[in-house]
Amino acid sequence: MQLYLSQDENARHSASAALKELGPKAVPDIIRMLRRKDPFIRRQVWSVAAKLPPQFRKGIVSNVKPQRAGLVHIAGMRAVAAIGPEAVPALPELNRILQGKDLQETWEAGYALGAMGPEAIRALTAALHSEYPAVMQAALAGLKQIGPAAGQAVPAMIESSDTMIRQCGCGLYRHCRELVSRQCHSYSKAWSMGLEKFVEAPHRR
Repeated sequence: MQLYLSQDENARHSASAALKELGPKAVPDIIRMLRRKDPFIRRQVWSVAAKLPPQFRKGIVSNVKPQRAGLVHIAGMRAVAAIGPEAVPALPELNRILQGKDLQETWEAGYALGAMGPEAIRALTAALHSEYPAVMQAALAGLKQIGPAAGQAVPAMIESSDTMIRQCGCGLYRHCRELVSRQCHSYSKAWSMGLEKFVEAPHRR
């Protein structure tokens, strides 16, 4: 799974193909990756070093191994994205990482949750209530990745008292409508009519 961190595109494709073949069998190992933590002392040293001037920082960390947990988390999340809906047991760990403070991990988690499909809609919708804009944006990106099925989240978003969530709801509606419009016309019309009343309502208020 560490091949997901490789700069070699062929290596990443090989890792993706292998994981798709393993499917659910790989999920327990992936969950362990998502839970990985660096040793306490290592985390403390790097935390202190980050606050020091560069000339002092090198001397402190010279004999300390770099933190690796974040890279392992990213490899695990990319593995989830490759497996897709069959990796649903990893959802709680992804939801935890999504709402963390590391920007790259947040975005990777949003993408991985989106790859799970409809099972992740509830977690992604809940994350829209985060106080952190990056978490909201990653959650919205995950919902858009799910596609038209994510339209079920639109009514609650549009009726929210939070302006940002209402805006996210309108954006998700437009994205899903565009995807649906590429399908048969009758299905597209029925899908749109079911949600338009929620989208138009805020503009009439």
